[in-house]
Amino acid sequence: MQPETFKVMKIKSWLIDKNIQIHQVYSGFYNSFLVCVNNNCVLIDTGREAGYKRLYQNIIKKINTSSQLKALILTHTHFDHCENAFRLKKDFGVKVIVSTFEANYLSSGYCPLPKGTNKISDFLSGFGHRILKNYFSYQPVKADILISGKQNLNKLGFPELEIFPTPGHTKGSISVIVNKKIAIVGDALLRIIQNSTFPPYADDVPELIKSWKVLLNTDCTMFLPGHGFEISKDELAKNYKKYTIKYGLHII
Repeated sequence: MQPETFKVMKIKSWLIDKNIQIHQVYSGFYNSFLVCVNNNCVLIDTGREAGYKRLYQNIIKKINTSSQLKALILTHTHFDHCENAFRLKKDFGVKVIVSTFEANYLSSGYCPLPKGTNKISDFLSGFGHRILKNYFSYQPVKADILISGKQNLNKLGFPELEIFPTPGHTKGSISVIVNKKIAIVGDALLRIIQNSTFPPYADDVPELIKSWKVLLNTDCTMFLPGHGFEISKDELAKNYKKYTIKYGLHII
């Protein structure tokens, strides 16, 4: 894989309060977020291997020593979210956190592509399974902490962070709620196209939409997806209503 040309990137940040910040340390088609509480940080998702130099440099801009980066949370184990997990664990000594449903994929270095939610993405998913498995593989990593339900990160010193299971894109997809105000949601949502939050791939669409309801029931007012731009609560609510009707779902 050819390394990307490094470009200086202005890091987008959200200030939760004086002690809690979120920094978007990798962006473009793939997003990675550094959450810092006081002087300790966790990284959520990693982007592609070709972008490791950019990711590394942007993390270093925001931390004083490598020991400040305590953990890497993977919202799920598709290649574009965890391809740099092995190098991050080696370079920073992070603890890798993932859903118990995804641990075997991570340790094998391959997570199957989900089903497409439209004709084009469904074709591409099937094509990828048959032809491009090596392209979607990555260096295996052993998880350090497994998540099996709703859980906070008190033991790691981050009581302001809470993990919610948000299955649908994959069975083990999770989201991270920061101080009950902003959710980092991986591929539970996507915002590339204006006014659309529906991802092109999901193994279980009804479960995905149920997960949207879980997110709407939090106090969060903003949702940061794995691809694209931030999503407001009003925008998610509109799409939730649209797709519950489209798929004939009755979710309380």
